[in-house]
Amino acid sequence: MGPRENDQTVLRHSLSRRSLLRSTTAVGVIPVLNRREQRVARAAQATPQAEDQIGQLTVIRDQEPAYAGEPIAGGDLRIPLHQAENENFNPVAFDQDFQIPVSYLDPLVKPNPLTLAPEPWLAESWEWNEDQTVITYSLRSGVTWHDGTPLTADDVRFSLFVARDDIFSEIRNFFVLMDDVEAVDDLTVRVILSAVDNTWLFNASSLLIFQRAQYTDYWSSRPYGERTLTGFDWEASPPLGTGPWIVEAFDGDGVTMTRNDAYWAGAPFMESLSLPAMPDPADRLAAWNEGEIDLLWPVPAIALDELSGTPARLHVVPSASVMFAAFNFDNPARIVPNLLAEPALRAALNLAIDRVGYAEDVFRGFIAADQAGTVAQPWANAETVTNPRRDVRKARQILADAGWQDFDGDGILDDVNGQRLELVTIVREDAPPELIETLQRVSEDLREIGATLNIQVLEPAAFMERWINAHDFDLIAYAYDLFPGFTDFDLYGSAWDIRVNPQGWNPGGYRNLDVDQAILERFETVDQDEQAAILEEIQRITNKDLFGLWFGFPYDLILVRESIQGFRPNVLWQTADTRLMWQAGER
Repeated sequence: MGPRENDQTVLRHSLSRRSLLRSTTAVGVIPVLNRREQRVARAAQATPQAEDQIGQLTVIRDQEPAYAGEPIAGGDLRIPLHQAENENFNPVAFDQDFQIPVSYLDPLVKPNPLTLAPEPWLAESWEWNEDQTVITYSLRSGVTWHDGTPLTADDVRFSLFVARDDIFSEIRNFFVLMDDVEAVDDLTVRVILSAVDNTWLFNASSLLIFQRAQYTDYWSSRPYGERTLTGFDWEASPPLGTGPWIVEAFDGDGVTMTRNDAYWAGAPFMESLSLPAMPDPADRLAAWNEGEIDLLWPVPAIALDELSGTPARLHVVPSASVMFAAFNFDNPARIVPNLLAEPALRAALNLAIDRVGYAEDVFRGFIAADQAGTVAQPWANAETVTNPRRDVRKARQILADAGWQDFDGDGILDDVNGQRLELVTIVREDAPPELIETLQRVSEDLREIGATLNIQVLEPAAFMERWINAHDFDLIAYAYDLFPGFTDFDLYGSAWDIRVNPQGWNPGGYRNLDVDQAILERFETVDQDEQAAILEEIQRITNKDLFGLWFGFPYDLILVRESIQGFRPNVLWQTADTRLMWQAGER
């Protein structure tokens, strides 16, 4: 999730699609044009933002698209990998592009492709005990590994312990409450937790399961506390899975997989899956334009005109992604450190933002800019909690009523303490360029109410120093993708104030007793409906007692060639469901 350096939080958030995806989305720095130039450029194009055609790209907004004709067997599906090094198949280290493990391995519980709510997969059902500290999974019968041996409870038990105990595990913090795992019989697994874990079913249960027999000797050859699957000889023993694709070959140039004809959920239509390594975004764009790949994702809106000369479908899909700038309520660099604790000031700043403008100019309309908060998981999002419409007049009046005036006539407001309304926001230099451009748009907006926004783009180490130690900023900007289950309690909860809790995230010292109480209530239930109701309340509170400036939920853009049929969006990982695709006609 949010970029952090202390051990606990980095490990807890490292599985986020932000770490897997966001660092690789940039096609280049978005040109810094003023709004007039942006809108003149947009008006000069043949198609406006809201239409269904961009050049030769047909825009598809249907999340469950229909395809004509019967699927055709055969062909090779080509999807680029974003990482350069992909030869460490340790499933819990996440040291390779996620497209690889999601293609040959399966989870116990699969997040619904549109809502992220948990659904049966390798586990066909599950049941909690009365106090919600023991979950028992019933495994699907008839599932086999790629070597023909059956999936058993011992495989699941082994996978969960490796996820917790591997020294290179990037997901161990999903397992801190796991006390034990019992293989009750071949198809029954019981997990015992030390306390209620409200994200267990959403997050830990949706991780990938791998074969015990392949790895157990290597795993056990090291003493406890030093065990890892990193270093296993996959050339001698290629990785096995239960998934739709079988790993056939891999090297520095990528990975090749073949169809698993015995896949329990139905074999892929394509004969093979080719995953060439293309870490350079420019290379991926060139490969698309030259017809060398079949799907391109993610596609920044800024790149669409460059890509619109090739006939294809552009799928526009809501995603579990957020962008925002959190307020700092205790800035030691200010005359009045708690300046932003004043609700009226925060409200005025929020009213000044032209979200319609940056949605058009930066995202070409492909963003839910009206959505407030950071709960973008569809199963938990409160759609009625939204950002206000821009109202510069009202914002100015609020500031005037609070005593802000332009005493020296320079266009910048001052308060009675002589404090100018000059705000500093920090953002990482490796943040998505759309976030940095949005901040520039917001800076222009705030000028209209007599405020300035000094945007300081920092390299990661400097960003961490300012966030964790110095705290000398007014806003701190983030963009990231979300786990299926809500894990941002440490963003809002006062117990996770980074100033007093080295394992926290709360970057600005936000404190609201009702939010704290709601977080505590959520820790006490695994029920999805109860959690959704609590999260809706958190969204309402943090939008009323404003936590930050919300910039909305960017959409995912996926390009698919016309010859490829059967693509289905998947909010967790848009190219996860490759087995459903087939090739129609000639490339």
